[in-house]
Amino acid sequence: MYIPSFLQSLEQLKGLKVPDFLEFESLDGKVIYYNYVNKDKIKDSSFNDTGTTFIAFSEISNPDKIRYINVDKYIDYINSLDKESFKVKQGKIITLEAALYEAIWLFDEFSKIKRSEHPFVDMDMYDGVYVIDLINKQYLPSSDQSTLSFFRGNPVKKDVFVAQFNYFIKKYLIAKLNTTLTEKSNLRTPSQFNQKLFNAVNQYIKSLDDIENQKWRNNIIDSEFDNFIQQLNDLYIEDTSLKKQEAQSLNLFEFNNG
Repeated sequence: MYIPSFLQSLEQLKGLKVPDFLEFESLDGKVIYYNYVNKDKIKDSSFNDTGTTFIAFSEISNPDKIRYINVDKYIDYINSLDKESFKVKQGKIITLEAALYEAIWLFDEFSKIKRSEHPFVDMDMYDGVYVIDLINKQYLPSSDQSTLSFFRGNPVKKDVFVAQFNYFIKKYLIAKLNTTLTEKSNLRTPSQFNQKLFNAVNQYIKSLDDIENQKWRNNIIDSEFDNFIQQLNDLYIEDTSLKKQEAQSLNLFEFNNG
């Protein structure tokens, strides 16, 4: 029984552990964010913040005036998520393929639940795996989709979201495969894991439109996972869908009788 262990392990995605982004509330959508900058690279002699890392920005109405927000707590949070590591037992690579697909699928299902109603995490999940896939592909020549538009133009929010996604996936794999940090691994570096995850997300997105790609679970039956997914749909997702259908029907009725 691994699903409860997985849900309990998501400590960094719950409660006060999750950043609130309050510093950005009055800025997002009204400013241009530039890049992260270390304090020692800031040339403004009047700048006296005690932080280490900042995000540079300027107001649209005054683009020549560069200002800075201390983002140390967000960098620390991202680092705490990134340091979560897992290793795969030799001989479990086929099982890893199926578990990766399940983890991505579960994240996508979680993203369909309103944050205010979410029983398992306290993070903004935006549009789930769809956004992750766009972020993965944003540097490809064929990409013409703005990924920052999902985050009101805020690159800090995007970087936090990606780190949260990776953390979620690793936690699922640890719970599902019952791995420990002392076992030998066939994924020896973070880059190997990132590449496998990149490929898995791409495969998952394809599977949404192509039934052949849904064979990717390698015919491994997991009743605990399948039952959990079905209950999520029954309790949260299908209910939301029905409400949307009812609202659409009401709007159509009002239109036809207006």
